[in-house]
Amino acid sequence: MDKSKNSSETIKMRKKEPKKKFSIWKIIKTYFENSSLHGIGYLVDEELHWSEKIFWMIACGLSWWLCTSLIMGIISDFITRKVAITMDTDYLKWEVNFPALHFCFSFSSRARDYATEITGINPRKASILSRLSHWAKMGYDGSLPKPITSEEFFQLGKYVKPNCADIFGVCIWNDEVIDCCKLFFPLSTNLGHCLSFNSLHSKLPDDPHLPKFTMDHHKKSARFIIYPNKTNYWSASHPYFNWGNPTPTVWDITQIPTYNEPGVYSLSIEDRRCRFPAEADNLFLLKTYNYHACMLETQIKKFNSSCGCVGHLFPYSKEFKTCNSTELKCGFENRDAIVQVENDNCLPDCEEIIVIQDRNTLDEDNIPPWAVTKLEFNMLPGPVKRYERYTVFSLLDIVVSVGSALGLFVGASVLSIVEIPYWLFIRRDAD
Repeated sequence: MDKSKNSSETIKMRKKEPKKKFSIWKIIKTYFENSSLHGIGYLVDEELHWSEKIFWMIACGLSWWLCTSLIMGIISDFITRKVAITMDTDYLKWEVNFPALHFCFSFSSRARDYATEITGINPRKASILSRLSHWAKMGYDGSLPKPITSEEFFQLGKYVKPNCADIFGVCIWNDEVIDCCKLFFPLSTNLGHCLSFNSLHSKLPDDPHLPKFTMDHHKKSARFIIYPNKTNYWSASHPYFNWGNPTPTVWDITQIPTYNEPGVYSLSIEDRRCRFPAEADNLFLLKTYNYHACMLETQIKKFNSSCGCVGHLFPYSKEFKTCNSTELKCGFENRDAIVQVENDNCLPDCEEIIVIQDRNTLDEDNIPPWAVTKLEFNMLPGPVKRYERYTVFSLLDIVVSVGSALGLFVGASVLSIVEIPYWLFIRRDAD
């Protein structure tokens, strides 16, 4: 009796299965018949000939394939081409800062005197002492009669540091005399110890009474004149000027800045492939990002990992020990590996400025007797062009492009998405 009962229940379940399949097809068919998507209603129209259904099947399949291909291309461009750079010449309202000026010293008369004291070399052989500042050898000199300790190299660097009042006599901005020491601030680099003007990496002039060091098309000129003092401080290993009898010099300067659209700031560093000044992550020397500073820190870390110390020519950091003269030999032997080290995190500057300069000599007889020369920097009116970094596709562009593709090929909209749960769940039993 139980066996006959079970067999009858099994037969009933088997009979119900086709009904379940039929109900699912009915729901799908109802959705196709009432959907706003173009063409799919013809696929379930019982009044059409089978050949017409095949035609609409091919047409709908081709339309969906084209739509999918276009959307995938849009998404691929959004992923791979986040930003692009173009040239902009609409320059009437642009303003640009006066470029930073750096006076850097790798050796000095005070450093020479101290080096003479610690090495015992005749002061007349200053050229030998200046080898301690040669970048080509990382400051290493194996011919020294006495070794130099780390502390002595550290002290030598202090004697190289320039004093603003010793170096600069008078500074003039657009015929206005300004105290040079309100403009120039110290900065340590691998080129030596510098006095820097208008640099983000040292200090910007912050006296509220100072003029604005900028240039645009409404200003007649942006001229900066410097009269350096006659002082025995000048003693360079590779002098850019002949300070014994320097020639008055003028630089005519133009700049090509880089402007970033607001959308670029919202992108990640990986997407825009550059860094803004505030993005100085993990930098220990400078508070503002700069590609060259990033590479300098990479060289310092490479020097330390190779030799267990850092040469005295690099900016001093409490994180690393300064090499003595014996340890400097390691830096000299590994110079190529240190200088040519790579770092994928050192990206270009997003706000990089290209400075174009034309250097000429001046026929100047009116130089004060206390000045060693005259240095003139003229910023020409401009800029007349700039680079502009912009986002190729914003999120709104993606929404519009994808929506346009769906509307063009399949007639879809936001309401088409609402139709899916509506016909599959709410109206599933509709006749």
